[in-house]
Amino acid sequence: MLEDIIDNLITIAKVTNDMLEKNPKEVKVTSMFLKPKIYKGVIKLDCAEVDVPSEFIVGYRLDIDGLGRNRNSVYKKIDSVSLWLLKKIKC
Repeated sequence: MLEDIIDNLITIAKVTNDMLEKNPKEVKVTSMFLKPKIYKGVIKLDCAEVDVPSEFIVGYRLDIDGLGRNRNSVYKKIDSVSLWLLKKIKC
């Protein structure tokens, strides 16, 4: 299973459990982004490429209500009012 970002486990746990109910030989979980300060390791990850901060991030198809997803870098939101106050993060 491929997930864009792993943070609070709601999506990954639901989809993994749904897959396991079908009795596959194996289920592998991989993600482009991981929020390690939030993720508690309940589900084994086979691969997570980039650790990102716990703040909300946009870019590379990640968005806030459809905004910011087409940016070609990853940014974290630094202001609770405006999406456009972003800080580029190093990945």
